[in-house]
Amino acid sequence: MGNEVYICCKDWLEGNPFPASLNNTNVVLIPKKGDAASMKDYRPIALCNVLYKIMAKVLANRLKVVLPALISENQSAFVPDRNITDNVVVAFEVIHHMRNKTGGQEGEIALKLDVSKAYDRVNWKYLQSRMVSLGFCKQWIDWVMRCVTMVSYDFCFNGVSIGPIIPRRGLRQGDPIFPYLFLFCVECLSNALDVAASSGQISGCRISLNAPVITHLLFVDDSFLFFKANRDEVIRVKNLLAHYADSSGQAINFQKSGIFFSSNVRRDKQLEFSNLLGVYNDISTSNYLGLPSLIGRSKKRVFAFLKEKIKKRIQAWGAKPISRACKTVLLKSVAQSIPSYCMSYFLLPKTLCQEIEIMFTNYWRKSDTNQRKGINCHSWGSMSMSKAKGGLGFRSLFGFNIALLGKHVWRCISNPQLLVSRVLRARYFPSTSILDASKGRNSSFIWKGIWQAKESLKNGFRWVVGDGNDFIIVKDQWLRAKHDFRVDDLVIYEGRDEKVSTLFLSGSKVWDVGKVQSLFSVVDAFAILEIRVPDHVASDRIAWSNSKDGKYDVKSGYRLWHDCNMEAVVPSQSTGWSRIWRLNLPHKMKVFVAIICQ
Repeated sequence: MGNEVYICCKDWLEGNPFPASLNNTNVVLIPKKGDAASMKDYRPIALCNVLYKIMAKVLANRLKVVLPALISENQSAFVPDRNITDNVVVAFEVIHHMRNKTGGQEGEIALKLDVSKAYDRVNWKYLQSRMVSLGFCKQWIDWVMRCVTMVSYDFCFNGVSIGPIIPRRGLRQGDPIFPYLFLFCVECLSNALDVAASSGQISGCRISLNAPVITHLLFVDDSFLFFKANRDEVIRVKNLLAHYADSSGQAINFQKSGIFFSSNVRRDKQLEFSNLLGVYNDISTSNYLGLPSLIGRSKKRVFAFLKEKIKKRIQAWGAKPISRACKTVLLKSVAQSIPSYCMSYFLLPKTLCQEIEIMFTNYWRKSDTNQRKGINCHSWGSMSMSKAKGGLGFRSLFGFNIALLGKHVWRCISNPQLLVSRVLRARYFPSTSILDASKGRNSSFIWKGIWQAKESLKNGFRWVVGDGNDFIIVKDQWLRAKHDFRVDDLVIYEGRDEKVSTLFLSGSKVWDVGKVQSLFSVVDAFAILEIRVPDHVASDRIAWSNSKDGKYDVKSGYRLWHDCNMEAVVPSQSTGWSRIWRLNLPHKMKVFVAIICQ
């Protein structure tokens, strides 16, 4: 059928009529449990035509290329080179700033919006007008609106097809192109807030002197608005939201929305502004993008839900007789992945990680459900060693936490123009690189985790010579041929902060061989002269030394942390372990052989 599919898609893109039946969708009700009795016991699954899916994917791939130019930096969903982590970090930094703001006459407000049935309420005419205002051509708008408006549903239940049901508004979730179209609708709210901020009607929030002003953060329909705690701005925000809801078809549920005031807003003013907005819920009792909105003093209590979630999953497994090989797979692929999302933002307490690891160890040791702890034959330290060094390849939770937080360090290095990078730089390292940043006073919980990851992984970063004007000869890591990337002979340059460019011949980017050989040891001089300096104009940059492409990844970050921290605690065992895992045996036999050989 490949040729027929190709011809159909080609004809459609060349302007032939869109087949009316191509967008017919069958909705099948899948029971969630065996004795389903009401509609809430069924899960609706929409079955689209495969040919339509191909056409929608073609449009989505074309649209994805231009999204960064059309969608503002405050929206981090579905846009290439943007990440959900950006909004979380910026939001928590702003909330931390508001919690610690006790001075000043005028406070600030954070409003977390709850939008009811966001996708289902999109007005089709509004969507079309948004695409016209963004400058899309008539042919493109016609293609997109055909995908949106020509849909019909038939419900399949008990072997009977009920329908067709033809909608008059809304976007289907799961369609390849519809998430991008929804961003066009939300972008109207973003533009309105930007216009209000540029005209001085809304002030937004600035966490430090040189930080960008934050008026809003959007992740699809999950929105945070920031503005001053005065009556005029509260009324303007209320009117902007009302206008957006009327034009787009969205319904903002103020009863379920949350609000937060900076510490310098009086209690009577808080009640007044809550009444004006109709929002009374404190965001401390809600989540933002699946994470706690506020982190209190007891970090272990805040993240206790992760331990309970893992405990319930392990208890469910414990009711079944499972081999140690199966337990190994379950713990690695399921249990250890449960806290991964939370660990991508926060540094979990060590004691909590240790308690979770004890749960893993006890479950793995048990040979049956009646045993309490099992035979104490392996410690978690030996189990978390790599397979090539005699372990079973489990991950240390704390080390994996550090490796995940290392992604934030790399984003600040590789993408300094991002909103999150500019916010962190303005607050914590305004005049230096993130590798030289200090922990700072009164820093946020998120930054403390990022800083700890930076300190733990710092030895894996090195400078790549471009023009030699951005890093110092004796302080920074830049010699690729040496294991620590540093200059050893510090006698001549002791106490001096000279840049690498001083080692070039005057007016060029060629090493001054005589100067290098006279100032440095033989080993250091050889390492310096081996570096190839680009002839073209290039700035110095930081690279990750433990990957082939120079880009940071979690796997190599964890490996570096493990080699620096676990090798001293649990020495490597004899070599030859890799041969066990290459044996042509079932996995459970390999695990058994590895256990008895230890």
